[in-house]
Amino acid sequence: MSLDLDGNRQVEPDEAYDTKAQAIKAVAEGRYPSPPARDLNLVTKGQPNGLTMTFIRWVLTDGQDYVPEVGYIPLTQEQLNAELKKLD
Repeated sequence: MSLDLDGNRQVEPDEAYDTKAQAIKAVAEGRYPSPPARDLNLVTKGQPNGLTMTFIRWVLTDGQDYVPEVGYIPLTQEQLNAELKKLD
């Protein structure tokens, strides 16, 4: 898979992803463009509480185990920590 990110009509070495692992790494590092890669946001009306808060915490903790299985890119620990901090 290749993307001409700089628009010069040539695929540079850093624009070629020969393996799935390379493509996943590029998305995780923010080098793969949006679209097609983009962040997934969860939005609530006001501060989440109850089951909504429980679900969001699960997504950011135990739910991360399922992320690759369903085709998403896991967040880094730094990103997870920042998002969990927003819930406090």
